[in-house]
Amino acid sequence: MNLPEGLIAKIQPLSVCNGPGIRTVIFMKGCTLRCLKCVCPHMQKNVGEILFTDWKCSRCLICKDICPRDAIMEDSACMLKIDDALCDKCGICAECCPYGALELLGRYYSICDLMQEIEKGVPTYQLSSGGVTITGGEPAMQAEFVSAFLQQCRRHEIHTVLETQGFASWQKIAMITEWPDLIYFNIRHMNDEAHRRLTGYSNRLILENLRKVAERHSVTIRIPIIPHMNDTEENATELAQFACRLGKNVNGIEIIRYHENDDVKKQKLDRKYENLEIAYRDDGKIIALKTLLEYYGLNVRIESWKGG
Repeated sequence: MNLPEGLIAKIQPLSVCNGPGIRTVIFMKGCTLRCLKCVCPHMQKNVGEILFTDWKCSRCLICKDICPRDAIMEDSACMLKIDDALCDKCGICAECCPYGALELLGRYYSICDLMQEIEKGVPTYQLSSGGVTITGGEPAMQAEFVSAFLQQCRRHEIHTVLETQGFASWQKIAMITEWPDLIYFNIRHMNDEAHRRLTGYSNRLILENLRKVAERHSVTIRIPIIPHMNDTEENATELAQFACRLGKNVNGIEIIRYHENDDVKKQKLDRKYENLEIAYRDDGKIIALKTLLEYYGLNVRIESWKGG
């Protein structure tokens, strides 16, 4: 049997976020949504990318000299530029950069290779009641690989957490939610029109997938609070009422504090995004939303968003 390979953006060991205990977090490359103010813009494309950090670069030009496709050049301001049309994402430039200014984001792993990586942390998982979390991006974009990997973890008795945005066919969502010990399901907005403005897509498929998952498995709903966009009492009330209708398999809701860490990554990717003015972090409003959700009898926690 030929097992699939997965395109992985990053493997983060010794994480205390995204699940219980100390965990290894696997960030799958590629996301189906295009959220405004995405905290992980480097996870969106389901292809390898090269990140360039200008302040780390010494202009030694080793990368330019070693690139087998002549894809690296200097512009008139002596800034390094990577020609995406020529670059095949081989990663040689990143491997040879003595200052870490170049980083290959996206590497293909076999199930066997990935298991070897995460098994390094087994003693830590056992001591801390931790395990492995698979997130993204969107794991459903690589559903066959993710499902096979989660099954391998179960065979090795490694605790697993899956985080999904839920925007995929039910076939793919069912495939990846069958095997994890804990499921995090992200909801951006309950209003369909507002969800379209925020992510570029309708929320109908997402909510229907969440309903189906909750019929079969325990699930924790996560809502990243984005100031001025989904932090209203009306949205929280609709979410609470929807969660209550899902039944006993809803473990609770995690409110995720938004943080703006994406500007540096956008610069590294040389990618343009809509500029949204988000300047405050209103913990008072976060507490108010938590209190409102708890009014409906839901177990609510406040967490900080930890992207890759």
